[in-house]
Amino acid sequence: MKKLITIICATVLLVSCNKEDRKENVCPTMQRASIPSSALDHFDSTYVGASSVAWFNVDSKSICAVFDLNNNEYEVIYNNAGGFVSEEIELENEQEGKHEDANDEEGCECDREGEHED
Repeated sequence: MKKLITIICATVLLVSCNKEDRKENVCPTMQRASIPSSALDHFDSTYVGASSVAWFNVDSKSICAVFDLNNNEYEVIYNNAGGFVSEEIELENEQEGKHEDANDEEGCECDREGEHED
C-alpha cells in the first residue's frame, strides 16, 4: 500500500511540474495592417515613442497592444471596432496580463516573448 501511495504522489508531482514548464496559452499576434484605424490613431497619438510593440487578438473579443514606453511595460486593450477599453502599466517582475474567455477560465495571454515589433 505504501508503495502505491508513493507512486501516486510521484506521478502527481511530475504532472504538476510539467504543467508549470508548459508555455501559457498565448493570444495570436496581429499585423499592424489588420488593426482598426481608430485604434491605431489613438495608439499613435497617445503613446508617442512606444517601442517593442506587439499586437494580439484576445480571444476574438478584443485587441491588445503590449509595448515599452518610458522604461515601463504597457498593455492597452481596444475593442474589435478599435475603441479604447483600458490601459495597464506592468510593474517589474509582474506576469503578463491574462484575459478570460467564455470557454476557458484563464483565456489567452498577451505575451511578447519571441514576437517582433509591428
